Amino acid sequence: MRQVAKGELEFYHEDIDKEIPEDCTEITYQQWHDALHSGANCFDKDLQIFYIEDLRNSKERIADERAWRDSELQRTDKYMTLDYPLKDEQREALRAYRQALRDYPRHKPIDSWKRPKLQIPL
Repeated sequence: MRQVAKGELEFYHEDIDKEIPEDCTEITYQQWHDALHSGANCFDKDLQIFYIEDLRNSKERIADERAWRDSELQRTDKYMTLDYPLKDEQREALRAYRQALRDYPRHKPIDSWKRPKLQIPL
């Protein structure tokens, strides 16, 4: 059996860990496996639902979003050259997407941010 700490997921095993905190709850191997493979970092009080919660602070979230935005701009640079074979509507959609990227993230509450999406396949 594995032990899980209260609130955030921290796993302990009696064969590995010398000390297991007292507030841990025993879970089955299957629960541990499912949580691990889903990327979960939290669970409900009944240990029935393991879920992912964003534990980054606002500065980390802003930095991550800006890094994503910058990588998207760099990834789409090659499509903006005049000799890249795109139809006019594709080029216009790409311009709009890149402008939305440059405007992102805005100065509104972080939880209301939505990443821009490219409306055409490339």
